[in-house]
Amino acid sequence: MRVGIRHRCIRSTCLVLLLLTSQGGWAHGGVGMEGGQCLIRMGNLEARFTGYQPETRGSKEFCDDLPDMTQSIFVLEFVHDVLKIMPMDFRVIRDDQDFGLGASSKDIRSLSDIDSMTEYYMRPTLFEGGRVNAKINFTRPGLYIGIITARHPASGEIFEAVFPFRVGAIDYSDYWPLFIIVLITMQVFYSRSADLADASKSVLARLARIDLLARNKSA
Repeated sequence: MRVGIRHRCIRSTCLVLLLLTSQGGWAHGGVGMEGGQCLIRMGNLEARFTGYQPETRGSKEFCDDLPDMTQSIFVLEFVHDVLKIMPMDFRVIRDDQDFGLGASSKDIRSLSDIDSMTEYYMRPTLFEGGRVNAKINFTRPGLYIGIITARHPASGEIFEAVFPFRVGAIDYSDYWPLFIIVLITMQVFYSRSADLADASKSVLARLARIDLLARNKSA
């Protein structure tokens, strides 16, 4: 029984850790973690992507959701040098149409008045140094959609990334110590409960044997 309970505790711990770390991958459109880096994909091209909120979070880095309503900085560093020759524009809109975290390029093209939803817009610009800095002041919580578009000057091919993100989202990493303490406490509690249950069973078994011996003697 004790082994079974401990195994359940371990499984529960692993499940919670999995849920806490499941924000990685490519769950938010074109932005996600890969090889320990936060990357944004524009077609088959990539750039390293980092979000900052220096006024409230110092130098802490974010890959998608932002916890606070404050001045925020998005930084892109090109992985593919070909992006340096492409005029690139960057737009952030409110998700007034409730596209959600699955928002796509098709959803963006369906908008008839994107300007009325726009919170930030950077006109097409060449970034020959391979780095983009966008400063955006968020004053309202909710879901937003980032849209980055780059056009190849020779072929005219368009490379686009659409990535939804939340502002005012809970930063679960702040609660890691609490989660760990709770999980350890649960494991210790269940382990001790298992030990008590084993001890109780042993006592009951001994009492049963004593009772049986007493009955045999009286017979």
